Amino acid sequence: MLIHRVSLPEQVQNDLNEGQPVDSGSPEKKQLLSWHGSCSYWSKIYLCNFAYVQVCRSHSGEVLTELCHDCETIFCGFCSEHAEHHTEQLTDTAISKQRDELFQLLHTVGEPVTKVLQSLNTVQAVMKQLGENHASSRREVDRVFDNLFAVVERQRQLALSELDHVFETKDIVLQQQASIQ
Repeated sequence: MLIHRVSLPEQVQNDLNEGQPVDSGSPEKKQLLSWHGSCSYWSKIYLCNFAYVQVCRSHSGEVLTELCHDCETIFCGFCSEHAEHHTEQLTDTAISKQRDELFQLLHTVGEPVTKVLQSLNTVQAVMKQLGENHASSRREVDRVFDNLFAVVERQRQLALSELDHVFETKDIVLQQQASIQ
């Protein structure tokens, strides 16, 4: 499916801005109407001062004017593969019906998507909290072991100091005994 972009004539832009149905009397407007089918309001065809028209790839740019319900696709009047299918002209009613069905589908799909996004946000929050808890726990383990190492080092220093004191005391006693003899 191809989409052509066409600049709008100034009067058509003015009609759009006023939200009025477009008078198809001028040659320019008749040419544009022949491109776009029978839509009575230009605002339903044109967006932002440009016309967006879907055209058939198989039939030299023919405008897509019919809807096949069996294939759920739009096609031009020259496409024959939809001859036995349930089809209808693309009118405001058909377009509104398709739009309503699309909105219903979007609503149906939107609810689970919203729940998935909420779940994803919850998972991301839990992952963030897990990371913060991990970092905090590592700091606490480091602090506890630093304290334990400090206690062990103090005990080592006390034991060495006591050992040195016992050694010096016994050395003095033994030296005194050796000097008596």
